Amino acid sequence: MLPGLDSPKKEEPFEFVKLVSCDGHEFFCDKHVAMQCELFKKMCESELSEGQNSELSFQVEGKPAITGRLLEKVIEYLYWKFKYTDCKKWPPPDFPIEDDLVMDLTLVAGYLDC
Repeated sequence: MLPGLDSPKKEEPFEFVKLVSCDGHEFFCDKHVAMQCELFKKMCESELSEGQNSELSFQVEGKPAITGRLLEKVIEYLYWKFKYTDCKKWPPPDFPIEDDLVMDLTLVAGYLDC
């Protein structure tokens, strides 16, 4: 065998979070990426044990109405943040937000704490 290839590396299982918007759109997000959002992190920690994949729904009464379009943009932002946190290229590129989403997205980001 070649040096360094004596034993296969054990890969971590891919863990994901399923996010469901109030209008029924389902999104799958890497759990490490989703954990950057404080509310997602708290919801996952309280609802599930380690190693389980989770589903977080905004179709439940008492939670704000986060539409699929807004939730998709939040997830895009979390991936952008994950990619550019500790990035050597500084400053990172601006995160694009459509003008018609700015107000709603600001409220959602405040609620989600991300």
